Amino acid sequence: MRLILNGTVVRVRLDRKATSISLPVFIGVRTDGRKVLLAIKSSGGSTEARCAVLDDLIRRGLRRPEFLIINGAPRLEAAIAVAWDGVPV
Repeated sequence: MRLILNGTVVRVRLDRKATSISLPVFIGVRTDGRKVLLAIKSSGGSTEARCAVLDDLIRRGLRRPEFLIINGAPRLEAAIAVAWDGVPV
């Protein structure tokens, strides 16, 4: 499995105030090329929050990927190093 780890920012109203929330998006690419949405999680922007999402995916059975495609987010890169040190990014 290959992974595409990206994110998007959405504007929402919380407590009557418009704010932006960063949502990491995790997409798996199967060996036959089919893409599978694995997670979209509102968890905050910290490295620890990204680690929690990766830990959840691993607990749900996600194996170590062959390689990762990410958008260059430093906190995500740090979380990947904790979860799968040495996987090509």
